[in-house]
Amino acid sequence: MKTIDVILGSARSNSSGAGIFNYLKKNAKELESDNGVKLNFMAIRDFDLPTFNEPLPPMGNPDRKLTGTPKKWIENVKAGDGYLFIEPVYDNGLSGAFKNALDYIGFEMADKPARIISYSSNAMAGQASALALLPTLAMLGMVMLPHMTMIGHIDDNFEKDGNFVSNAPSEDYYSKQLKDAVADIASYTKLLNK
Repeated sequence: MKTIDVILGSARSNSSGAGIFNYLKKNAKELESDNGVKLNFMAIRDFDLPTFNEPLPPMGNPDRKLTGTPKKWIENVKAGDGYLFIEPVYDNGLSGAFKNALDYIGFEMADKPARIISYSSNAMAGQASALALLPTLAMLGMVMLPHMTMIGHIDDNFEKDGNFVSNAPSEDYYSKQLKDAVADIASYTKLLNK
């Protein structure tokens, strides 16, 4: 069975993205059963990665000797067959902690599919972060899925525990969008990892 890493790209302990992350986690059994994949949940904050400062870029250093949290991060993402990134928008761009985590990647994610779920507290739904993330994922050799899921007004819709806010204005829409996002990445993951 193929594994999809669901990665929350925020290092903040009170991240609004936890609502999406925990929603997917709460519904994981159904999503896994419906799509024939395993979902592996990771949050960037759990790795507590130091600022990337290796003497050579990972793609140019075949003799890397990682230890500690960078080694744990690389081992975890290398084991994934596909990726679903949950990405916040910070100052009209992507999360620094998430970019730092991606800077550690060499070829571990190459030729594997990825889909982005972006979010924000306003109607822009994290579009800027999703677009800022694309060049980095392309450089890492990932196969970017053509569709993104964008969640606007996240705090009006999701509780941090993964439940929808009572009378959430977009509950039906976002629950379908998230279900479709998992189905999409599952389909591509199985197709590209035969």
